[in-house]
Amino acid sequence: MQAMKPFIRARLCAIFLFCSFGSFAFTQTAALAWDPASTRAVFLGVLEWEDSALATWPDAGRADAVLVDVLIARGLPKARISYLKNRQATKAASIKALDTALAASAHGETLIFYYCGHGSRSDGSTAFLPYDNLSAGTITAAWLGRHIAQGFKGERVILMGDCCYSGGLSEAADIISKAGKGALVLASVVSSSVSTGAWTFTESLVDVFAGKIQGDLGSGRIGIGAASSYLTENMRNADRQLALSYRSQSFPASFVLATESPPLLSVRPLYRLAQYKNQWYPVRILKTDGDRFLVHYQGWGAEWDEWLGPERLKLPEFLRIAPGKSVMVEWAGKWYPAKVLKEDSGFHFIHYEGYGPEWDEWVASPRIREK
Repeated sequence: MQAMKPFIRARLCAIFLFCSFGSFAFTQTAALAWDPASTRAVFLGVLEWEDSALATWPDAGRADAVLVDVLIARGLPKARISYLKNRQATKAASIKALDTALAASAHGETLIFYYCGHGSRSDGSTAFLPYDNLSAGTITAAWLGRHIAQGFKGERVILMGDCCYSGGLSEAADIISKAGKGALVLASVVSSSVSTGAWTFTESLVDVFAGKIQGDLGSGRIGIGAASSYLTENMRNADRQLALSYRSQSFPASFVLATESPPLLSVRPLYRLAQYKNQWYPVRILKTDGDRFLVHYQGWGAEWDEWLGPERLKLPEFLRIAPGKSVMVEWAGKWYPAKVLKEDSGFHFIHYEGYGPEWDEWVASPRIREK
């Protein structure tokens, strides 16, 4: 944007796996709801690393801290939450925080695990990078699942990730499920894909747990279905990422994460494109007044917020290419020949020609184009 001063927003490689839940329609029967008072939580928010080769992000505006505050405001006792940031989140300290929560857990409790930072993919599994990953190594989704399965004495686990390949948390969920515990995954991107550096996903989690989105079928209850729809919609329109929600069979389908609390913004989708000097920029709608919308330009300071009419707003357009087609796909600034294996609502699961299946991933425009 000419004349605009960029405002750098901290964010990490995100993980959000997408999974079709089928129908999440709520009945009028009583639904099991999240109880903050009987919950333990471990939050790892890593925006810098000892490895100077890794991209870092500033602490200003970090959304993981806001999410922690929201959960505390909901009733999660401070004594039951471990929140390690940056240099605090070494591998040893992270494992100790998890071990402490597991050892103190009791029957009927819920465990929340959240990670934001860098995610990597190795040997078909997702790994999360602690601050000292260069010297201490990573924390893999498989290890996380086994560790929680062995040590958690509670009833259900909620795994949330905002980083590249975060959808790999579903691997941990499957292991936990086999141990007789319910597991729910909310991730910023599927396990086969990288993510952007925006805070969109965690900010959307804030909206969900703060009760600022519309509940299921007007019930006033925000269940997994409403949360999944909201997270998927936001990641699609704001970051062009395929988010993932995954629930093990033993995790209640009617589980309530929050209840609606005003003010609710009735307009959807929240993320669109806005016209500014003949160019289109991603925005989030902040307020509405009749047919006018107050928008925030993503990645720019609040001084650029402005009221717009509908003629200056539109939804992102997604290129759709049929399976079997040969395409070019962008990765790390370069274009590579690939073939479309599957297509889903503008997202394409592709195979890079000359590379192994471990590189297969979901991509959307503008990272994909026809040959």
